[in-house]
Amino acid sequence: MGTGYYDYKEPAQSKVPGIEKFKGQVVHPQFWPEDLQYEDKKVIIIGSGATAVTLLPNIAKKAKMVTQVQRSPGYFLVLPDKDPLDLALKDNLPKWIADRLIRFKYLVGGTLLYQFCRLFPNKAKEVLAKGWANLLPSSTKPDPHFVPKYQPWDQRMCITPGGDYFKAYREGKADIKTDQIETCTEDGLILKSGEKLTADIIITATGLKIQVGGGAKLLVDDKEVIIADKFMWKGTMLQDIPNLWYVIGYANASWTLAADAAARLITRMINDIESSGKHSAMPFLTPKEQEQAEKDNVSLLPLNSTYVTTAMDRRVIPRAGKSGNWKPRSNYFVDMFRSIYGNITTGMVYA
Repeated sequence: MGTGYYDYKEPAQSKVPGIEKFKGQVVHPQFWPEDLQYEDKKVIIIGSGATAVTLLPNIAKKAKMVTQVQRSPGYFLVLPDKDPLDLALKDNLPKWIADRLIRFKYLVGGTLLYQFCRLFPNKAKEVLAKGWANLLPSSTKPDPHFVPKYQPWDQRMCITPGGDYFKAYREGKADIKTDQIETCTEDGLILKSGEKLTADIIITATGLKIQVGGGAKLLVDDKEVIIADKFMWKGTMLQDIPNLWYVIGYANASWTLAADAAARLITRMINDIESSGKHSAMPFLTPKEQEQAEKDNVSLLPLNSTYVTTAMDRRVIPRAGKSGNWKPRSNYFVDMFRSIYGNITTGMVYA
């Protein structure tokens, strides 16, 4: 199943008070109208995640004004548009060598950044802030707009290539408000502070809705399987379901890296099953292991973002354990090694 982990028919229901009163155009990024005209118009973007941070600098190029409204701020990682080291490698080495070195650099860099943020959160806050502190105009104060209340990587981190997000503020084409929405009006919205914002278009970049397996109904021997009751084996197979593999990516790195590790494991297992004359592979837990797993139960996606906690409340995310093959994926190098060389018999029934 290569379905990702989002619901592609229905977005997360954005709870914007009074949005039905707004007479302008309301847009959810998941269903972006191809004919949307925002040139010389006032646009409000509700949200603080990657979608909002990506939209703002691009819309600001043509819009009259873009205002981002967020309940709470997130962390930013400012990366150069063109990395001098990448350019040097491409200029001085054969392409196939340069490409591999650049990829390795990003793999190691991303892993080290995540570990640094988790082990030394306070120092990480300082380092991340230095990356954008000089990019803000003097009229925009860091607090409260860019000082998150949670630790780095408790939620996904937003990347702004070349600081394009902050450039929109310096050019006077963007503004930011950190507040809750009291209600919408016919021509905009009113914040809890009493401030009124006018707009022609409101974009609700309030998140996506998680759905594992594309909404497929799973049955084993005519009995429906509730995936929220099942533990995930090596982040790829569901407990008690034979011959079904998932491709689920990372919450703390590029999605495709975990997809790569999953693909390696899946093909290895299928080849092993076929070469041994078997027909099926099914993860299982003994009653004692099940009891321990229930006690150790951890989130498959190590984030406290609203879209993750909401999905857990809706019971649509499989479970993960704290040890062995039931641990969630978290490190590309470890996961790739385990996919190629790791144990594929423990916790597995071949038949």
